[in-house]
Amino acid sequence: MDHLYPKAMGHLVMLAAVFHYSESTLSVSANPEIFNPGLTTKLTVKCNYVKNDTSTSSPSALVSLFLSRANNGSSDYEEFASLNVFLGQQVNLITQENVKASGAINSTGESFIALTWDSPAEDVAGSYKCTAQGPDHVGHSVVIESTVDVKSSAPGNKDLLSQIQQLDSHLKQVEATINLMKTDFAGQLVQVSKNDTHVLALNDQTAQDINTLKQANANSSSANMKLLLEAFRSSVFSREFNGPNATYWLSKNSYTDVRDAENLCKLYKGYLVEINSDGEYAAVREFLNRLDTEIYYVYVGATDERAENQWVYRSDGTPVQFTDWAINQPRPGPDYNCMFMEESLGWRMSAYRCTSLTPIYALCELS
Repeated sequence: MDHLYPKAMGHLVMLAAVFHYSESTLSVSANPEIFNPGLTTKLTVKCNYVKNDTSTSSPSALVSLFLSRANNGSSDYEEFASLNVFLGQQVNLITQENVKASGAINSTGESFIALTWDSPAEDVAGSYKCTAQGPDHVGHSVVIESTVDVKSSAPGNKDLLSQIQQLDSHLKQVEATINLMKTDFAGQLVQVSKNDTHVLALNDQTAQDINTLKQANANSSSANMKLLLEAFRSSVFSREFNGPNATYWLSKNSYTDVRDAENLCKLYKGYLVEINSDGEYAAVREFLNRLDTEIYYVYVGATDERAENQWVYRSDGTPVQFTDWAINQPRPGPDYNCMFMEESLGWRMSAYRCTSLTPIYALCELS
């Protein structure tokens, strides 16, 4: 009889009318629903079914669960993973992707399929459909479905900043733990040292070991941050050129606040371009004149916020050494405190508001 049940069930599905329903007993979720390739460390898609004994449009007995996916806006779903009562509690994966799967069919409680990707790639994005099948109380085959969209998003400056802040927070937690260990060791050994001077030497060695560990961790975190910044350099900068004494990187995105543009440069150990000489000015203007994109303004790292018409460099507050203002520039008044180079003025210098709705690009200078 054990061998006949699957075959009989197959005939039942073929001959009976098939009804499609969408019930609250079935759900599919993604965590997160929008991920950043290269930054997101884990993505989970879960198909979840809970038996509803009061529903007449849900399977009275769950036979199978399926997860399928449609990529790139397609409406054609391809089966990705399945689980049924005949094959036990093992999920059948129909993919070559590096994904972990778990699942269970429970006749009285929760049934599910869960898929987990570590560091998901862009092609994991798509529409995921969860399908549950089984007979209703009179033997009809019932199919209920639920979908969720999983989207990928190229990491931007905010994503990069968030990741760096998380790394920095982790480093501080590790340092706090190490300092706590060091204090604890010191307290214990001071007590013991009253009777054993040999332990004092051990305390010194222990402190050295802890400091070595602390320095190694700091070096490791610093190296990881450098690798992260380098990995996303092409995502945040579109062009670069080498000048006589510095390298200049032009941001891919525009900004409406000079502080956001300045923070981008600081991330890469640079600052908004500071014009110090006629030669540097000519090199920067030549670079900007060669641009074939719709870029009309770039920030210059100078301001007169502290004193009207007393222009200083934003990075260190020293007086600006070189200016070449366009006609009728700089604009007077308390609102025009930031320096720009403007395409309509032949890429000469102008003064404007430090925050505005005009898209302005960051030109970072790295010594």
